[in-house]
Amino acid sequence: METNKERASLNLQDDFDVSDFKPIKKKHEGETIIQEKIEQVALDSGFVSRKNRTLRRKKQASPYSNQMNFKCRNEIKILFKDLSYYLDCYDHSTLEMALLALLEKKKLNDLIIEFHKVTDGIYEF
Repeated sequence: METNKERASLNLQDDFDVSDFKPIKKKHEGETIIQEKIEQVALDSGFVSRKNRTLRRKKQASPYSNQMNFKCRNEIKILFKDLSYYLDCYDHSTLEMALLALLEKKKLNDLIIEFHKVTDGIYEF
């Protein structure tokens, strides 16, 4: 079975007159007023239009942007998760509290001061 791989010609030599072409307007005057009311109700309700990006609220950047990947024993990971659950806080907070406790136990005052600068003093025992 033989297939023809040639494509049909587009006949671009034809000269089309498009000077009379005018697009059809579909919006009516009433639609514009209704659309404005809808946008105002949405704005009053807290919805922000995708068209106007200046009205969008900026999400506050998290101070927890770096990731630490290190190996540990499986049981330590489970113990760490259990501690976070017991303290009712996120893992990053558990790590920061443990770090502060270690710094205080070893009496590393210069690092304790640095720790409080970095964490804005949110951890007080």
